Amino acid sequence: MAPDEPSDLPPPLPYRGLGTTLISRPRTGIALVVALAGGLLALAGAGQRPTTIDMALSQPTLDGNGLGGTFRLHRSGAGIESNQTGGACLVADIASLLPADTPGIVRGNCSSQAECNPLGEGQPWNGYCVKESRHCWYKPIGDEKQVCQKSPYADPPAVWPLDEDIRVPAEPGFDVHAFYREHTGNQSARWRLIGCLNGQSPGCADGSSEFLLRYGPPKLIR
Repeated sequence: MAPDEPSDLPPPLPYRGLGTTLISRPRTGIALVVALAGGLLALAGAGQRPTTIDMALSQPTLDGNGLGGTFRLHRSGAGIESNQTGGACLVADIASLLPADTPGIVRGNCSSQAECNPLGEGQPWNGYCVKESRHCWYKPIGDEKQVCQKSPYADPPAVWPLDEDIRVPAEPGFDVHAFYREHTGNQSARWRLIGCLNGQSPGCADGSSEFLLRYGPPKLIR
């Protein structure tokens, strides 16, 4: 399976405002105690961190010919209850750059993942409908580990730590310029990371349980 979303952590309650309330409002000792207790509870609640987890994705970066990026798990109120498994892949906006007879490629607008994969299980290029652009972005064919990093690549499946950058792909060195020569007639394309975070079960694999899909920011790679 957005990284530019603002943090959901509530701002700390200003101490000055709480103090003003306590000093100017109470008329009895009981009211003062109640107000003080309520204020302390509000402060405690404001300091709590969310228990749900979200995924942030970097822009792709080019190191020589090798294309890659990172993802990071972090706590956020916009996330889900997660077992901290999942992963991310490099995908490209290449539908209009591939030969017209390339099977399974959709060049028009899309509204669902299924529309980007018209050949179903026989789909050679895995497509993803990026709804902000309503275009299908495609994962390069070939060895998936050259463009992806996923928990199942490890045995047992990797559980990703919080607040640490995880490198994509699993096997560094995806040669984007060789890809252009072979598939796009040396035309450059926009790339991004698409990440998927599992809930408490591996929903990313088959959609049978909760998962969170995130899109990283795009970048034209020349």
